[in-house]
Amino acid sequence: MNAYDNFNVALYFTTRCIESMGTAEHYERNFRFFEKHLHCAKVYLETHRDDMDVSAERLNALKRFFNDKGIATSGAITTTLMKTTKNKPLIDETGVYGSGGTILGSETSPIEDGYKRAISMLCYTTKEDLDLLAQTVAFSASLFDEIIIDDFFFTNCTCAGCIAAKGDRSWADFRLELMTDVSEKIVIRAAKAVNPNVNMIIKYPNWHESYQETGYNPETQARIFDQVYTGTETRDANHSAQSLPRYGSYSLMRWVEKLKPGHHAGGWIDSLGSMPHISYFLEQAHLTLFAKGKELTLFCYSWLIDTVHIPALGYELERLDQVVGMAGQPVGIAVYEPFHARGDNHLYDHLGMAGIAFEPTHAFPDTSGLVFVTAASATDAAVIDKLKGHLLKGGDICMTSGFLQRMQGRGVEELTSARYTDQKSMFE
Repeated sequence: MNAYDNFNVALYFTTRCIESMGTAEHYERNFRFFEKHLHCAKVYLETHRDDMDVSAERLNALKRFFNDKGIATSGAITTTLMKTTKNKPLIDETGVYGSGGTILGSETSPIEDGYKRAISMLCYTTKEDLDLLAQTVAFSASLFDEIIIDDFFFTNCTCAGCIAAKGDRSWADFRLELMTDVSEKIVIRAAKAVNPNVNMIIKYPNWHESYQETGYNPETQARIFDQVYTGTETRDANHSAQSLPRYGSYSLMRWVEKLKPGHHAGGWIDSLGSMPHISYFLEQAHLTLFAKGKELTLFCYSWLIDTVHIPALGYELERLDQVVGMAGQPVGIAVYEPFHARGDNHLYDHLGMAGIAFEPTHAFPDTSGLVFVTAASATDAAVIDKLKGHLLKGGDICMTSGFLQRMQGRGVEELTSARYTDQKSMFE
């Protein structure tokens, strides 16, 4: 069932969402709210998250329920565990939460004083966690022809085993190589062994400036996975922990699109931080679809059922469908944002909020027009030669002070007489 002409809408179910759906006789009543306001073409059904797995019996029952409605069903995996760890002074958190957003019930075992139970990423150098990952992927592939990996597929582990495996490399270099190997030799191998035709999707998070520090490696993973997906959850830019400019819901979609043209499956939003201002939630959808997203995934069932977000979104999607259908391909000033780069983080997103359109790309822009370079662009050791070639062809360059600072003494003097001074000005 797809009543929208220019995109699909998908609804995501975490393991705890599935648990909250009740038994088969409750499915119809619980899903009726979404049917009233949206045209869902697909649901993602999670098989594992934190400390919870869903049985094949329950998943097959849900598949039958949705398939009978003409709604496609895909699998999903969140690569997290629940672990008990010792509290660290001053940063202790009260309560026990699952990363699906649901407080764990009274059946949770008591926790010793001085300890807490919280989500944890897998350790990708231990056999136990690698075996769990392979088993979860194989189980999911036995039930679904498409699986999305949520954006917890990274490592922040600093255990003795990871330190030994890292050796003299930087954490970024070690983790980039590690997660490439895990993607190819564990995830894809386990999935394809069970279901050779399964479509494997990796979702990239909204914090692209830190991909390399946690092992997210779009340079290699775009080749390894069948499709890529984008997290476009910019939420409340003023009061959320990340403080992401809303334009990031658009710009990251455009950057990821170029990783694997034609295989960018869609964008993913949630309602966190948008209860005081429902427009925050709706703007995420606008920008995801203006960026030519093929699918809009809504996270998640439990967060959205019986909320004001869904009726409002349903109304907006009807209008957006018409607008997106009339729009051509996105255009903007070319921004060079190479792989594994950071610096001037989200600068062009802030400028985008001022109405300047940007088109970021991981490859040096193939254009005769203006190229915008930031401190992140300086990650490319050959960037000066590329800029010189661009200028010799008649192109223009706009460089930030961050780029100028990083490239001082590295050849930028051949392009401009401007120098970074570190002097500051104040305006009232």
